[in-house]
Amino acid sequence: MKIVPLGDQAVEIQISKEHLLDALRYSLEDEPAPGQKGLIPCLTSIAVIYDPFMVNFEQMVQNIEARKLTKVYRSKTARLFEFPISYDKEFGGDQELVARKIGTSVAELVQLHREQTYRVAMTGFVPGFSYMQGLPDKLHVGRHPNPRAKVPAGSVAIADAFTAIYPAETPGGWNLIGYCPVTLFDLKRDRPFALVSGDRIRFREVAKSELTTLSVDPLDYLVINT
Repeated sequence: MKIVPLGDQAVEIQISKEHLLDALRYSLEDEPAPGQKGLIPCLTSIAVIYDPFMVNFEQMVQNIEARKLTKVYRSKTARLFEFPISYDKEFGGDQELVARKIGTSVAELVQLHREQTYRVAMTGFVPGFSYMQGLPDKLHVGRHPNPRAKVPAGSVAIADAFTAIYPAETPGGWNLIGYCPVTLFDLKRDRPFALVSGDRIRFREVAKSELTTLSVDPLDYLVINT
């Protein structure tokens, strides 16, 4: 663990191990540090924003280093969602391209993607866009050199070491392989963001014809709650 200042109102805690990173977030959410105002989880770190009139950098470091992260991790269970996904060719505009790049069939591409359990590493780009780790090495392919001007909301895509669901229609350069009907960002909800860092995601394949009958509420697909 390495802790560095981010100006005079935040610290960055750098942790290379995913389970300890998740444990630190759990710990700071359940028992906020004195003066803590907010958390910003990232791929290998968490930024803690604090009130400099209540606490200083040295006191924040002392508080964070005193936390028993391994014990916290063992006592918590990450939320697990099982989202529906259609791999119909209508939605997977890049399936054949990706399959050719990695030297496999579209069927194996779909199987490899569907069989994994993914971890939300961080959110960014647009509200509700979650970078999910756990993509098999064989599916690691680069982004398009020329991004699409419009990627439909709900598109499931892969790029580099991540998979993601586009929460809204936006430009995008990721490789499209499927569609998920779940609404990941909605200002009308008490918690507009459906997913947070540390959440686990599995995909359950459904037929294209089923999509119109499925709920768009992510909580309807919550398998394990904490």
